[in-house]
Amino acid sequence: MATIKDVAKLAGVSKATVSRVLNGNERVSQVARDKVKQAMNDLGYKPSALAQALATNRSRTIGMVVSDLSGPFFGPIMKSAERVIRDAGFQLVVTNGHGQADREREAIEFMTNRPVDALILTVFGFPEEEIVELHRNGTPIVLLNRHIQGFEDNCIYLDNEQGGYLATKRMLELGHNRIAFLAGHFTHHDSVERLEGYQRALAEFGVPFRQELVFDDDYNEDGGRRMCQKLLNLKREFSAMFCGNDLIAIGARDILNQNGLLHGTCMVGFDDVTFARYLNPSLSSVFFPVEEMGERAGHMALAMAGQRSESVGHILQPKLIERQSLCPPASKAD
Repeated sequence: MATIKDVAKLAGVSKATVSRVLNGNERVSQVARDKVKQAMNDLGYKPSALAQALATNRSRTIGMVVSDLSGPFFGPIMKSAERVIRDAGFQLVVTNGHGQADREREAIEFMTNRPVDALILTVFGFPEEEIVELHRNGTPIVLLNRHIQGFEDNCIYLDNEQGGYLATKRMLELGHNRIAFLAGHFTHHDSVERLEGYQRALAEFGVPFRQELVFDDDYNEDGGRRMCQKLLNLKREFSAMFCGNDLIAIGARDILNQNGLLHGTCMVGFDDVTFARYLNPSLSSVFFPVEEMGERAGHMALAMAGQRSESVGHILQPKLIERQSLCPPASKAD
């Protein structure tokens, strides 16, 4: 098995120079760097990750905690972040916080007890003050899909309020004035912000806010089914529906379809996941650039880990994608 001494001999440099190249020290000429890399390739030399971590106090590993390891939202975030991080010669390690404060705390402790150079978090229950304190105590944090006042430089988030506004405004423009809102739990910051956008659009059009048309539950199909069934059971009048994400919309559509109401109900989802365009009728949705969020997170984490990486913006802008599910009230469609 080749050693640093063998690499140095073949490259015609000192062992110290080889060590500097391996540790990313920039005080090595490009000529010497190229010779060392060529010698490593020729000898099949693989440096010890543990030795490098001890020598540089860097593990070349980025940790990530998400709320779900599957699904159309977190999958693209993880994939795009991993691509950016891998291209820089780092590894991404991911674990699941399940969207619950105690499970998120366990996942974060799991990561911080290992040598990670930065930590990307998509957490909903973990307290803001603990996130900030973790960063201050030496764990570089990138926080996704959540905004903490005074911690903005570490956050990458969507303008959720604007997304809720765009969806509701378009349905109001079509003539709807009784728009139900099926949200994710209001313990989630994005749900609250989307509600604020919904309320802003109603106020702009002079339509009263009706608390009886607002429900919150899990961010999935079952949550959508439960909320929609409750709306129907309570016999509350509505002609349109804004759903907190596309999975909620899928569940709500199932209940509407069972009751013969699907094609008469205007609906807008959120996230614009791939399947939205293939439904019948196709689902209008607020586009959330989740892959871009993952890419930005990767670049920001690498910068915090001391790597040169492109600078990124912190706020992503939503866009309404209109499809067949956007329709006027039945009386206006005739």
